[in-house]
Amino acid sequence: MSMRIFRHFWVLMTLLSVCQVVTARIKPNIPRIVKTWQLRDITAEVDTVVFDTLYLNYFLKNPIDQYSIANAYNATWLSAVQPKIYFDRVRKNDFLFADNYSPFFITPQDVRYYNTRLPYSNITYKTGGVTYRKEDNVSFIFTGNLNKRVNLGITLEYLSPVGQYQNQSSKDFTGSLFASYDGERYYCRGSMSLTTIRSHENGGIETEESLNKNVKAQDIGTKLSEALSAFRYLSAFYNHGYHFGTYRERAVPGTDSIARDFIPAFTISHALQIDGSYRSFKERKVATNFFEETFRNPNVTWDTAHVFNIKNTVLATFEESFNKAGFGITAYAYNEIQRYNYFRTDSALTNQWVNSTRVGGILSRRNGRYVDFTIRGDVCVAGYKLGEFDINGNVTGRFKAGKDSISISADAYLKNEQASYFTRKYSSNHYWWLNDFDKVLRIYGGGKIKYPTKYVQTELKVGFENIRKFIYFGSDGKPHQYDGNVQVFSADLKFNISTKRFGMENNVVYQHSSSEVLPLPDISLYHSIYYKDRWFKVFDIQIGVDVRYHTKYYAPLYNPATAQFDIQREKKVGNYPVLSAFINAKLKTVRFYLLLSHFNYWFSNYQYYSMPGYPLNPVQWKLGVSWAFFD
Repeated sequence: MSMRIFRHFWVLMTLLSVCQVVTARIKPNIPRIVKTWQLRDITAEVDTVVFDTLYLNYFLKNPIDQYSIANAYNATWLSAVQPKIYFDRVRKNDFLFADNYSPFFITPQDVRYYNTRLPYSNITYKTGGVTYRKEDNVSFIFTGNLNKRVNLGITLEYLSPVGQYQNQSSKDFTGSLFASYDGERYYCRGSMSLTTIRSHENGGIETEESLNKNVKAQDIGTKLSEALSAFRYLSAFYNHGYHFGTYRERAVPGTDSIARDFIPAFTISHALQIDGSYRSFKERKVATNFFEETFRNPNVTWDTAHVFNIKNTVLATFEESFNKAGFGITAYAYNEIQRYNYFRTDSALTNQWVNSTRVGGILSRRNGRYVDFTIRGDVCVAGYKLGEFDINGNVTGRFKAGKDSISISADAYLKNEQASYFTRKYSSNHYWWLNDFDKVLRIYGGGKIKYPTKYVQTELKVGFENIRKFIYFGSDGKPHQYDGNVQVFSADLKFNISTKRFGMENNVVYQHSSSEVLPLPDISLYHSIYYKDRWFKVFDIQIGVDVRYHTKYYAPLYNPATAQFDIQREKKVGNYPVLSAFINAKLKTVRFYLLLSHFNYWFSNYQYYSMPGYPLNPVQWKLGVSWAFFD
């Protein structure tokens, strides 16, 4: 194992040396300017994102660690995952079985668009674990401008962890194509994306007693050996609009010239999104000792569920830049057509079409000097989701505090949501239900304070949500609706210290849930301390250790048949720190890391569970390299 890591490290250093020669040939007179953005929700509003070239904490750039500081998962990079931090949980679409695959598939709102002076490409390789049970991750991106207004690109990613325990191997292929045209009056953006995931499901280890120093992880028996799951997501998206406006003249500083700038006054736009989500669960031999009931076939299982969506959105916007009142107004309407498929208990395939129509509006100021705000509301006026509504708002203020600035923001929403289709109707070989759930009412209020200074960066975020008629999966593996209110309070503090050569990062989250149907750890934390410097004027390096921890609680248990996390009251997990040591470095356009993950395994009490029956990986080496090209 150590020799293999040494060989990988030697190859990385060789690549870094070659990189110095190759990147030196880039033309120095063309600046490496890369602008990136994403499109927000149904309104397709542009949201600028940071172009990531930082080497600090590069080892955390993986789907699990980026999702939350505490997660329930099967210990591999590719796993159904549920954040243990409630407000980190993400729901990307209306497919119940996609909820816990959120870090892995790309929706149109996840696609990044670019505008570059030079063609930009990046190839990344990450690996970890022993040779025959390692995790591999290869990703690639290329984007370039045909001219100053037209950009196109492609992303590809292949993720293939075998896993340290039996029957854990998975494969994921994700790719996207994207293009944009940013004209003075007319603009358009489009994308296509595909994600396919195939996984073995092991149901957790057979007995806790087998988790000890005398038994290797790969020799521990698991509850399932003939079970497989698959998830697929495919999307196509096109958004375009036209600006109506006028020209304003302005003097060019330092010259006698006059420039004419186009100022949009009114914009009409349209967005079309087509996507489909699919999930299946198969058993080559039914595990009658794992599942309590079997309805269709006592020998094999093949469960499937699928949803197909077509969404059309039309918007009309009075632009903020032209309005003397200093805010913009948007009115929009959209229609969504959905088709749901699954096999009934009699093995007949359902094919139900539904549609919904919503109307809404937005009042916003996004370019204020001190205060920005957004108020948005919409309601479903016809169709399957009739009566749904969503009212939300955000206000952000920026204030000077000496040489630094303080940012204070507040958020709130009121949502009345139809229960997800598949929580109401579903049938499979081991589970079936037919529920008449009420709508779920969510009320949220929260705020955030950010105070970054030269050496100390502080951020405090608090939130409170009241959920009436909360839907959860019980210990029987089926959805239930809580007859009452569930409250969640969270306080999330980040306190980072950074000097010229040393840094410390701290993230502590306190949570409280009022009901056992929504179990959460009271305290979760992430801490790291490191040394950083620039060696030989070109080589940036970071060396440090980090720790993750959360208090004990009744963690939900992953159900491989439904890809849901079922509540349980038999075993608590937590109160176990996970320590890792890392090196991150950057030389010109190459970043790499070397990580010794979970090194306290060597002196642990063997209670390192992510959730009941699913232990974390034992100690292992991981490394990765990312090479960016600007030519």
